[in-house]
Amino acid sequence: MNTEAYRFPDIFQTYYEIAALPSVRFLAEILENETEAGRLAIEDAILAANVFISMVVSGPVRFIVAGNSLADEDVDRRVRFAVDLFLKGAEPR
Repeated sequence: MNTEAYRFPDIFQTYYEIAALPSVRFLAEILENETEAGRLAIEDAILAANVFISMVVSGPVRFIVAGNSLADEDVDRRVRFAVDLFLKGAEPR
């Protein structure tokens, strides 16, 4: 879907709204709650949620789809690194 998005932007937008946006909104709500509680400092929760998902999900998926293999421990390492990096970057200053 992502590869052909430039040719079929309407289909991609519909796909995003059905498949990804509910997860993005759910995560954005969590980020907003954590920001209100003072544990994070997120200015744009929807943007932050999209970036988080790109870091945690899209990175490993692209690597695997490209024909590379990742052992479970490598996937776990990459996901933990991305989550840690994101959360440290979102800490209040």
